[in-house]
Amino acid sequence: MKSIMNPVVKTAVFFALLSFTDPLAVRAEAEVIGNDLNPVTFHAAPEHDPVVLVKDGVPLGYICVMTELNGPLKTVVDELQETVRKTTGAELPVIIGTIKKPGIVIGDCPEAEKSGLTGGAMPIEGFGIKTAEGLVFIVGNDEPVDDRITSTGSAWGVVEFMERFVGVRWYWRKEFGGRSLLETPDLVVEPVHLTDAPAFRKREFWPPSSESLIDGQNRSMRHYFAMMRNADTWPISVRVHEPQNVWEPYRKDRPEIFALREDGTRHSSMYCYSEPKTLQTFLEEIEAHYGGEELPTFRRGGATFIQGEAITVSPPDVPPSCFCDRCRELWNPEGGRYGAASYILGDFVRRLSAEVKERWPDKTIIYLPYQNYTEAPEGIEFSGNVEVQICGMPGIAQYKEPEIAAWEQEQLEKWFAITGRKIQNWHYSVWPADRIRAPYQYPNVLADYYRKNREILVGTFINGGKDLMPRHHLSLYVWSKVLWDPDFNVDAGIREYVERMYGPAAEEMGEIVRILVDGWEQSRWPNATLTPSNVYTYSYPPEKVERIQDLLAAAGENVRDDPEAAGRLDYFTTPFKAFFREFTIIATGEGTRPFSIHLAAEKPVIDGKLDDAVWRQAEPFTFMLHEAPQGEKEPEFETEVRALWTMDSLIVGFRMEEPETHALVNNIGARNDSMMWHQDCIELFLDASGKNSGQFHQIIITAAGTIWDAAPGGREGRGAGDANAWNMQEMEVGVHIADGFWSVEVSMPFEAFNEAVIPRPGTPGSWHGQITRHRHRGGKNIGGAENQKLNAFFGGFNSNTGDFAPFRFFE
Repeated sequence: MKSIMNPVVKTAVFFALLSFTDPLAVRAEAEVIGNDLNPVTFHAAPEHDPVVLVKDGVPLGYICVMTELNGPLKTVVDELQETVRKTTGAELPVIIGTIKKPGIVIGDCPEAEKSGLTGGAMPIEGFGIKTAEGLVFIVGNDEPVDDRITSTGSAWGVVEFMERFVGVRWYWRKEFGGRSLLETPDLVVEPVHLTDAPAFRKREFWPPSSESLIDGQNRSMRHYFAMMRNADTWPISVRVHEPQNVWEPYRKDRPEIFALREDGTRHSSMYCYSEPKTLQTFLEEIEAHYGGEELPTFRRGGATFIQGEAITVSPPDVPPSCFCDRCRELWNPEGGRYGAASYILGDFVRRLSAEVKERWPDKTIIYLPYQNYTEAPEGIEFSGNVEVQICGMPGIAQYKEPEIAAWEQEQLEKWFAITGRKIQNWHYSVWPADRIRAPYQYPNVLADYYRKNREILVGTFINGGKDLMPRHHLSLYVWSKVLWDPDFNVDAGIREYVERMYGPAAEEMGEIVRILVDGWEQSRWPNATLTPSNVYTYSYPPEKVERIQDLLAAAGENVRDDPEAAGRLDYFTTPFKAFFREFTIIATGEGTRPFSIHLAAEKPVIDGKLDDAVWRQAEPFTFMLHEAPQGEKEPEFETEVRALWTMDSLIVGFRMEEPETHALVNNIGARNDSMMWHQDCIELFLDASGKNSGQFHQIIITAAGTIWDAAPGGREGRGAGDANAWNMQEMEVGVHIADGFWSVEVSMPFEAFNEAVIPRPGTPGSWHGQITRHRHRGGKNIGGAENQKLNAFFGGFNSNTGDFAPFRFFE
């Protein structure tokens, strides 16, 4: 049977412990510690006296390690010795290869096998804890999974022992006060026999460094990850966005394997996945990798898209787009930003899978659907050797919106059906944290997701960021727990967290956490669209933000005489300054500088020179850079933008300081090329509806005058859609390159914009938007790359609607 209760009679009294069904409830009864732990399977306990390891602060026992002490096991054994010492005041000696009673015996050994615990017979990463007279055996599966991966079951058994019997919790890094201990003079283990193993074998957090928001330095998270049992023991692993530069010589010898642009030139790094020779080239690379033949210099070390027995299909980090006849036949013009290229990639994987099955039947293709090939294509059949790691868009925290969660679920189930294999995830904790400063929490979203998909998922690679722990540590803690076992009791985990970490301020902190959780998870945004105005209207409106501020002030008073709780409160509140500042700016409308657009009697000549007299009546605005963690600073190279309107058009002019115009990166001539932004360019995001609802037209113009343009669209009905599905044919562009600067003029007819508020004399109205300049670093000796913006206060992607400003039309 599964149980979440601790069989050891070890209790604590919680006064004023918050109930998450009623935030004002008070619970004062004694409660068995452990209902916040992961469920385990309890077996009939052996009959013997309790194992007394520490009594009245006196060490009586030993930590006996019967296997090689390195890697995660070394980390957790050191932590075990330290936490027992800090909890009881007694240090248990660590001895290697010898059993002494009373003792904690870690790893496979004849004595453990005699008691019924054999690591090799357990599931990968599984473990058992079983007592005997004077001994506590902790044995896990520590066998190699393949030549790269080793199971770490004994280490996870030690972590379970610390949580369940020593009473330790790790909510964030212990160096910053994230470890919770319960002091006691004794460490006594009642007779017990339990076993456990993870529900998902892929529980991988990235990057391994974090906490830059706390002390300005990247610090290793490996200790914390070990305590959270984060690991990846699944043998099929993707090599993301590979191959890249390894095929450089093919650009000369096999140009047809590269994507064809609309102007007839070839893409420098994107492949044409419908071209037969592309498949042939992949197969030659695979043959060379596994065949052991002498490789030419550019392929020395083997194919970069192969790892172990897994062959990756993962295009470069831009949306694939090819204009050859074969790709156009497979292109889905209705597929939008997540499905336009799904058939192109799906058909390539289908053909590759058939060849691999015939030639290398023991190999697996790992395919990473992402960008405009995320959606599962209908009617595609693989050869039983394809595994998918689907990229979760647009960030799992937004799965609180039913329509976004439903789309993700549909894709999981379709890919599962197509492949006949469990699915890997690539999820983002950093999205939408990069676009909003609110310390939102989404633990129930995570638990619901993994409970629903227990039978079809391998697990998850979590793509994080360097400053998310103070802001999202509670959700990340729950994420680790539900990846181990989706039946983790989220409410109990949160109750234990607030009581342990904040003591005299537990009631206030519990209510704050509930506001953050419920405000995010239970709010519904119009059109399921993330915008700062939606977040601060529906998720965290003024009354909730004011309540949080009051509760934080009360919590601060309550922990004044408790330095440990006060330090933890300081950690918790680290991101709240930016949160409150953003709220105030959004609520008051003071966050951005409005952009003024003046009526012109006549349209200037669109030649890029901005020398027509009519430009003198247009108000100039200069661009800024975003400076983390919050704010703006002036760029090194000035950009000036101004705008005019006529009865039928919007005209925008740019003048960009550039000391080395001969080195401008402007070698793309094809419209809507996926690499367009990586040129020297300007970019416009225009919400012509004036609603600032997250829908916008996106236009890029390079220093060569090349255009990328997309209308509002995408699966969620927000942002810009597929650039290949729409062109503003009536747009006029002029570029002028001079000594020390380059300039652009662009004229766009009002009638080309979807749902446009068209200005008229007497009722000019306003739009919303953002304008940016990307100064490319490539080849320059003066300065470096700069991503400049009209408004750069909130930062993140250029499309961050937090920095969208009113575009006001004046007569």
